[in-house]
Amino acid sequence: MSILDFFKNMVNTSSKSKINTNRQNKREIKSIHDFSNAEIELLKYMDNKPLTFDIPAYWNEKVNDPKQFIELCISKKYVNDQNIEGSLMRLTIAELKKILDMYGLPKKGKKGDLVKTIKENLSLEQIKKYPDFKLYYSLSDELRTRIDNYLKEKEENFNKMFDDIVKFIKEGNIDAAIERYFNYERSLVFVPSSGPFFSEQQKRSFDIAFNELSYSDVVNTEEYINILKAVIIACMITGIDYMRKNIVVDYINNNTNEIFNCPKLKEYLMDTYNYLGDEFFAIDKNNPAAEAMLKIYIHTKSSEAMNKAVYYEVVESDDPYIIGIEILPPNNPDDMCKICKRKKKIYKKSEFDKLPKIPAHYGCRCSYLKKYKPLG
Repeated sequence: MSILDFFKNMVNTSSKSKINTNRQNKREIKSIHDFSNAEIELLKYMDNKPLTFDIPAYWNEKVNDPKQFIELCISKKYVNDQNIEGSLMRLTIAELKKILDMYGLPKKGKKGDLVKTIKENLSLEQIKKYPDFKLYYSLSDELRTRIDNYLKEKEENFNKMFDDIVKFIKEGNIDAAIERYFNYERSLVFVPSSGPFFSEQQKRSFDIAFNELSYSDVVNTEEYINILKAVIIACMITGIDYMRKNIVVDYINNNTNEIFNCPKLKEYLMDTYNYLGDEFFAIDKNNPAAEAMLKIYIHTKSSEAMNKAVYYEVVESDDPYIIGIEILPPNNPDDMCKICKRKKKIYKKSEFDKLPKIPAHYGCRCSYLKKYKPLG
């Protein structure tokens, strides 16, 4: 099955799902286990929101009549819309004392004491007369447990998908890896912003990552480096935020006893952040710095592969509207990379002999971007 066929199937499945949702009658709940994934996501989203908040319109595509669904959850006691104590705790001590002043009540004690005095002596209608008081939704303990279990299952599904993708990549089956990712995306309530379609540019970057990138700076066995390569491509396919998620480090540590060792990266970090000593970078699986180094390295190599793919696409393209490459630094107030001090700059195809290599350093967040001729 081609990439385009995967995309068409995904769109068709999504359309059918929307039609079926729109045909639903009034929702009934027999048990807390009846919630769909979309309904759980909605309940998680609305937890600790004020009763006056407006549900964003996009929820109508995910949950049939979300307002009616929330009202039903309130009637079932899964959601509390009379959470007086929790709502009072959101106020400052000064605000709580103003409420107590309104009714001549004592203002002694800590915040919890003030809330207790208000709750024991005033009705909800009296409390509401204070203009800054708002009631907030809160979820029952049973519902919170249901959400926690859902999130745990969601994480487990992602981890299983990631493991499968790495396995397919190590077997050299990129198409199977992409199909596995599509199947995972179909199960999600919210699809990642990267979207389900992989362009030829992205597929090229997978080949580059596996065949053209040099790992000569890594002092590890070939077996370890092959795992590292596969993980990098898996990160690129899934769009995982590999600088923050521990799944990358966990996968590598669970599949090898070796410890990531890159003397050049260690030297670079010590030179750049000269207050860090040798002890900080101890080659130890339990050392957070060692894990951080591995994430930085994976980020750097993924960035290198993607930038190479953009470069090759521009060089080989016959599109007259693609005129070159723009260096795009990370977003910050100065609009430049804080380390390599690189600013935005456009290089036309005729200037590619001067095009700087990106990433310029370990952890560099600058990137290549295709530059198009302005319209009109």
